Amino acid sequence: MPSLQAATAKTPRAIRVALTAPYRRLFLGETLATAASTAVASALAINALMHGASAFVIALLVALIALPVVVVSPLVRPTIERYGVYRTLLWTHGIVVIGLLAAAVCALTKFGWLYPYFALDTLIGLATAFHGPAVFASLSWFVGEEHVPLGIATVNLRTALTWMAGPLLGGVFAGVANGAVVLLVAAAATACAMLPLHTLRASFRAGERVLHERQQHDPRCVTRSIEQGIAAAEVNGLCMLTQAPAVVDRRLWALLRDRDARFALVLYGACYASLGAFTVLLTPWARSNLHLSAAAVGTVLSLRSTASMPGPLLSGWFVKVLGMSRTLVGLGIATGAVVAILATRSRWDGIAVASVIVYGALFYCLTSGVFTTLFTVVVGPVRRTEGAALFALVKASSSIVFVALGLCARAWGAPLILGWCGAAGIAAAVLLRVVTRGPWNRLMTAFRVQRELAVLTASHER
Repeated sequence: MPSLQAATAKTPRAIRVALTAPYRRLFLGETLATAASTAVASALAINALMHGASAFVIALLVALIALPVVVVSPLVRPTIERYGVYRTLLWTHGIVVIGLLAAAVCALTKFGWLYPYFALDTLIGLATAFHGPAVFASLSWFVGEEHVPLGIATVNLRTALTWMAGPLLGGVFAGVANGAVVLLVAAAATACAMLPLHTLRASFRAGERVLHERQQHDPRCVTRSIEQGIAAAEVNGLCMLTQAPAVVDRRLWALLRDRDARFALVLYGACYASLGAFTVLLTPWARSNLHLSAAAVGTVLSLRSTASMPGPLLSGWFVKVLGMSRTLVGLGIATGAVVAILATRSRWDGIAVASVIVYGALFYCLTSGVFTTLFTVVVGPVRRTEGAALFALVKASSSIVFVALGLCARAWGAPLILGWCGAAGIAAAVLLRVVTRGPWNRLMTAFRVQRELAVLTASHER
């Protein structure tokens, strides 16, 4: 398990890789496109609230981005095999540009109220399902086989940049021209992201020729290229949670027969579904209950995202000092308490600011750091891609829970639902530890054994 120092030391090297020709062109293009999608997602939610939408609608908008990734996952690998990485990257950007332009026209003419937003979020989710794995499949062509882990670090770096900047930009431009401005800017940014792909066409074609030759004696080489990126991700890597649905197949169900893996997924699902509700209800809570402006809501979203960046890195320190069991319980209780505190705030004061920051740091430390570490170590490096796919399925399925919570928030208000979710998060952390003592202790033992074996293997290799 990588330490905080090791993970932090990798960042400067990742920056150098991101700035190396010709990869820097691809890095810049993908950063532009991802920032555009993040800004649009934030702007659509804020703009919907400004037009009277409820928390249920906001949760539904979030679900329409997450669920398509899982639904079309069986089609991803065959599509990349048939049309190639280069075409897949181009058409995914292209359909997003078309969708953004169509939504901008609807916003300017005030046609269809929120229906164009639903269609656009679904389209972005579908494009992401194909685009992310295509990026993974081609990563080694630009950074080299030996630098794929650093290439994964550049993906995480890009994610960090866009999580911070996207919500801020989306909030500033959400209400301008009924949201059409942010849609047009996002369309222009995504179109610009296609230019580096055109300039790198020769490099893509060369890589695809090599991949096609490999297919003659290794039919699964495309899948292996996608999995290489996931397998090369550090155990605290965020990207393995978002790109994994591309490799969903029967191996996933075989992993579910492992009782330790099943119990780890139950823990993760209970934590994410309860404590993650604030990420969905944050926008309606800040707008309707704190009465913040659209730009201020975007700033709050950006603040939460910025605070979440160190979270996965801190998980190694927490586990080292407290142990896995105490870390899971302690962070679950602390995050639940913060959510409960936020439910009591009726104005944007120092307590609300500090609570949003603490929530961002603790929640992502727990879900994208500690749980990822636990599950990755327990399943082992051989089954890492299947484990990542299961994590992604649980995460996407939580969107259904969030929609239900949004429906409840529409009836009873976001503060009450947030209070319930905070209490549920604390109860889940305590009860799953006390009531399921046997499975819990068995899982912690499996984690310690696998981690010690990994350390011994690494020392022998050195």
